[in-house]
Amino acid sequence: MSIDQYNAVPGSNDLANYFKTGMRPSAVKTAGWDIMADLASYIVALPTAGGTSNVLTVTNGRPFGALVAGLLQVLNPASANTGPATLAPDGLAAAPIFTNGAALAGGEMQAGVPILLKYDGTNWNLLNPAPPGRNLFVDPCCRVASRGNSGAKGLNSNYKYGNVDLVQMKATGTLVSAGSLTQDTTGTITSAATPYAIKAAGVTITGSGKVFVRRWIESADAISLKNQIVLFSVLVRHDVGSSINGFLTVNKGGAVNDFSSPVTIATGVTVSVATGTDTFVTAAVSMGDCSNGIEVILELDCGAVTAKNFYATDWQACPKTLAQKVSLPTFEDDVNRAMRYYEQSYTYGIQEGTATAAGRIRTTAFAAVGNGQGLGNSILYAVPKVAAPNFSLTIYSTSTGSTSNVFDLNGSADVAVTAGSSSIRGYDLLNSSGSSLTANHALTWQFVADARL
Repeated sequence: MSIDQYNAVPGSNDLANYFKTGMRPSAVKTAGWDIMADLASYIVALPTAGGTSNVLTVTNGRPFGALVAGLLQVLNPASANTGPATLAPDGLAAAPIFTNGAALAGGEMQAGVPILLKYDGTNWNLLNPAPPGRNLFVDPCCRVASRGNSGAKGLNSNYKYGNVDLVQMKATGTLVSAGSLTQDTTGTITSAATPYAIKAAGVTITGSGKVFVRRWIESADAISLKNQIVLFSVLVRHDVGSSINGFLTVNKGGAVNDFSSPVTIATGVTVSVATGTDTFVTAAVSMGDCSNGIEVILELDCGAVTAKNFYATDWQACPKTLAQKVSLPTFEDDVNRAMRYYEQSYTYGIQEGTATAAGRIRTTAFAAVGNGQGLGNSILYAVPKVAAPNFSLTIYSTSTGSTSNVFDLNGSADVAVTAGSSSIRGYDLLNSSGSSLTANHALTWQFVADARL
């Protein structure tokens, strides 16, 4: 007999071939042995799952007779799940496997790692999912906006960075006539780990409109995911007014940290995202050789829209894990890690090109500096930059915000300069004004070092 037929009410356990009033001693022994077999097959057993990685079956030593609420199943998966999964024990009906109240996303069950499943009358609940791995996205919650939330970039059909330092967006359709790339700080995505999200605001598109959000993982981190199953996920929301489809595409670089000609690794399943509803869009991907770097693109197929908003946050790229709230770094850690790709001398929250002395770099030319000569000081970045294919350095005057200029405090005028050398660690400047700089004049400027992929 199987243990699913046992009852928590003692008087309801009047089962055939078990203990009966007036039993012979030999029958008592047989009934006791039978109970011992039930318990051993249920507790001291580890059957291996059959079926496939996402459609599991199992044959117990004492087969279950029925699925009853509270039933516990212990088994050993033969392979890791790559998405939602079901279990059908002993030829009974298949039921979904959930964890934390949601269907599996991929990687929660690992080969050779015993799992505990509790049946609630509808679903099997995985009690010991594989723990989340380290999230390899820098600034997963889209908090770092060095330039502040002023001067939002306009949305068009080309990828561009908005106010969030490390996230790009674009849109396509017959005509993309309105939209700006900004940062939501009001917690519109209510289930997110923080109140922050990347936002495409006031989007207007005609035709078959689509909104795209792009993120990347540089080669030095991506190599740790080589040949692993990785779960990518992002939490999204929109106010289109009807459900739209969303999915993730995962690419690898054609060369080290170079996504000019990316190679597609996999495209995730399409998820219906209801209007005004926080929704995870996920993709469980067998990565192969991704050591050139990883590009992840969220596509939201919105159709024709007028003045609508799209949000994305809580980005995850974790080996062998499940979608959940991200493990939240400190804001300081997020800012410092983001500066590997984007650093500005401006005080945090100030738009580049602003005429301001706050955060400025200052030096004094103690001797006259001829045209084409160096100013004499090398400036080191706070954080060394990744050697990206499209690294750029821009100098701004503190007085006018003009590019390729420093401000001569004593002469009260901008002076044209060029970068004499620029590396991942710092730079120096050359006088390119066409005339000599006066000795002992103080010079001030701002800079932006952009090494984003």
